[in-house]
Amino acid sequence: MRRWLLLLPILLIPHLLPAQAITISGFVRDSLSGENLSGAVVQIGNSTRQTNGYGFFSLRVAKSTASRTLSTHFLGYQTHHQRLAPAKDTTLTIWLTVQAKQLEAVTVQSDLLQRDVAPGTYRLPLTLLRQAPALLGEADLLKFVQTLPGVQGGTEGTAGMYVRGGSPDQNLILLDGMPVYNASHLFGFFSVFNPEAIATADFYKGAIPARYSGRLSSVLDLSMKEGNRQKTHGRFALSPVAGNLLLEGPLVKNKLSYMISGRRTWLDAFTNLLSLINNRNRLGYHFDDINAKINAELSPKRHLYVSWYRSKDRFLNVFTDSRYKSVYGYDWANSTLSARYTQLFSEKLFGRFQLGLVKYHYALNTRSETAEGTIHFDTRSAIRDVLLKTDFDLSAASSVQLQFGTQLSLRRFTPEIRTAQGNVPVDESAAPAQPAYSHEASAYVDATLTFAEHMSANVGLVQSVNLVPDRTYANLQPRLSIQYGLSDHLSLKAAYNTQVQYLHLLTNSSLGLPTDLWVPTNAAILPQTSQQVSLGIYQGNRKGFSGSVEGYYKWLDNVLEYKTGSNLFLTRASEWTDRVLVGAGRSYGLETYLKKTTGAWTGWVSYTLSWHQRLFAGLNGGQWFPYTYDRRHVVSAVVTKTTRPNQQLTANFQFNTGATATLPTSRVSLPQPDAGISPIYQGSFQQYFSQIDVLNNRNNFRLPAYHRLDLSYRFDKVKKRGTRSWILACYNVYNRNNPFIVYLQDGQLKQFSLFTILPSATYSYAF
Repeated sequence: MRRWLLLLPILLIPHLLPAQAITISGFVRDSLSGENLSGAVVQIGNSTRQTNGYGFFSLRVAKSTASRTLSTHFLGYQTHHQRLAPAKDTTLTIWLTVQAKQLEAVTVQSDLLQRDVAPGTYRLPLTLLRQAPALLGEADLLKFVQTLPGVQGGTEGTAGMYVRGGSPDQNLILLDGMPVYNASHLFGFFSVFNPEAIATADFYKGAIPARYSGRLSSVLDLSMKEGNRQKTHGRFALSPVAGNLLLEGPLVKNKLSYMISGRRTWLDAFTNLLSLINNRNRLGYHFDDINAKINAELSPKRHLYVSWYRSKDRFLNVFTDSRYKSVYGYDWANSTLSARYTQLFSEKLFGRFQLGLVKYHYALNTRSETAEGTIHFDTRSAIRDVLLKTDFDLSAASSVQLQFGTQLSLRRFTPEIRTAQGNVPVDESAAPAQPAYSHEASAYVDATLTFAEHMSANVGLVQSVNLVPDRTYANLQPRLSIQYGLSDHLSLKAAYNTQVQYLHLLTNSSLGLPTDLWVPTNAAILPQTSQQVSLGIYQGNRKGFSGSVEGYYKWLDNVLEYKTGSNLFLTRASEWTDRVLVGAGRSYGLETYLKKTTGAWTGWVSYTLSWHQRLFAGLNGGQWFPYTYDRRHVVSAVVTKTTRPNQQLTANFQFNTGATATLPTSRVSLPQPDAGISPIYQGSFQQYFSQIDVLNNRNNFRLPAYHRLDLSYRFDKVKKRGTRSWILACYNVYNRNNPFIVYLQDGQLKQFSLFTILPSATYSYAF
């Protein structure tokens, strides 16, 4: 690792030598709303920069280059050209205007970014997300990510992500810089993110920048809208599942703006109606989420942002008859609160400081009432995370862009607490456990180097430290990616990444249930680690088409799995280290991606060929076995046809090789230990013998292939006071019975399918 410490200054020194240069910096903003535009491309001569999450850019250029035209491109906006002839460092504000035709912006932006974007990096098109077909008409950000190569979902309809052989806990999901620990509503069928409140969504799975750490497989970085600084706008939408409302506007024009968005399901209205029909069984469920943000301009160079988010689910099932009553309730919730301060210290240096609080909890409550008495069990688990972040962008030279910063995370885990009341004796061993603490600190530096017009590299380094009782872990994590332009449109990219994760998720099922238990590393369980290499060839925008072919190999260490026969439900946190095995994983594959961005037909097609495996000394005879979501072939296609300027037809097709499962290969009969067998047969066979399933290998069975076609048709109409939109959609058009659960019954393999063909209609109005 010391060689990595020496590598950075060696690479930087030639680029930091004094030169006759000036700095051109500034902000790129929407001319109508005043919001900062993240990801805009700013170019002067051969120098190109992308604006950061706050719309800021900084270009260090030679004085001879400065007397040229500065061009700014952003998808969906008119290209902005400005002639410059500055004699000294200059700060600008660039205002972009929305345009109807997006051909030029798409083509230019794709070409310019082709040399700069690292492998495995995507900016998600949220406009397409809002018109794509979705389960019951509810647009879902996480399912949209699942259409990208190398990403797959879990079981039918669920919102979990499995990225390049990783598990759901290995994905870092950030909302305005704050981590979200449970990203699912309705037991995993919908994500907790309201697409109407999201401004940008960036996804990384290959060359992950050094500013992100703490997870092994991927990063999904979401930013909420800042709020229109010019006029008040709003939008409401109604789907069969939920309704949502968004409002944004200025509190003080051009100085102080707000955004607030709320969403709530009305499934409980239907379940309450069913309860009136069947008074023996009362079923209730609802979810809601709220996003809010304040954006204050303290001065042209200083801004303050305050963000708040909360999501909550509640499930209740009550069954009653003449002799028995049972009550079964779940509730789980996420919340984040953060304040961010940004300042432009100079034309070269931009800084941001963030303080935040994250909370997550779930509670399971059951009560059984009989004539003999009452049994009451209560289980709870919670996480509290206090975070402090500092990040800086420095334009050190015309060919060097630096990012560096620190992060401190103070986590408290309140483990599962089991209590028993009524006439059931309380098990003293199940007394509430003490909270567990895990504190993590990290510092990073990331350097983007341009060696020549067609070659650049990104060199990063993260130093992290994790403090847990009786143990301190310290890890150095190098990152390296290289991009080489073979031609104006074709480039070769390679990357090497190391990641360390100081958290584990003990998963009870594949459904994303809130009873999955987050636990920290401790003196006995080491942090998870990964190393990944990737190599790909990328085709820039050529006649409206772009694409890539990328191969990768990833190693995982210190991953966890429950021991065979462990009690997977209501496992106390103080016991979890005795119930798990520590092992390794490996994943490798080839990903292809083809995208069309112009014309009446647009969209993308991806194909992934991959192998995902696990190794545990106490499982499968100590041999490698397929991971649960080892799917050899995964195909995704999202295609949109613009039939008229205000009407689009979108199709979404998914094909996956079936997931793996562990099923018995045979069944044997063994004598009951206390059956008292005598030479004379005196009773039934079952009285003396028990049937035992024989499990040969782990994940020895592959489920049938999963495939599905969804369609949607969107048509907009401009009204006097706004725009009305209808989306008519059909989920699972040809009514494929995909397996949700597979089981053995009477020696025959049976499957349960959850979703058949589901039509839906969604209405929205923007004003």
